Amino acid sequence: MPFLPLIYTFLVGIFSRFGVWLLAWFWYALPAITLGVVTALGLGVVTYAGLDYGLGVAVDTLNSKFDDRPQEYIALMAYLGVDDAIKTITGSMAVAIALKATGASTRFALLPSAPGRI
Repeated sequence: MPFLPLIYTFLVGIFSRFGVWLLAWFWYALPAITLGVVTALGLGVVTYAGLDYGLGVAVDTLNSKFDDRPQEYIALMAYLGVDDAIKTITGSMAVAIALKATGASTRFALLPSAPGRI
């Protein structure tokens, strides 16, 4: 068992060097990662909030168009859930546009992008 102290010293040396390398890489990459995360968060929130407001106005205008319809027509549309469908569709549109805008503007340089894409 005289080799155990040598193996222990060897492993401690490797892992301490790896730890120092990992810490150095982390401190090197931290500004880029933080900038990317903050930019994505800000763009996503602003894009989604703006689209949600705009689509909310559009949905309210669309719903006000149905006010002059007969009562049976409105009851049938409420039974079919048309108002919920409109809200679901516009909400998913807002999320899809926000994700697309955020993803296109915050690509990391470390990740390769497909040819022909922004």
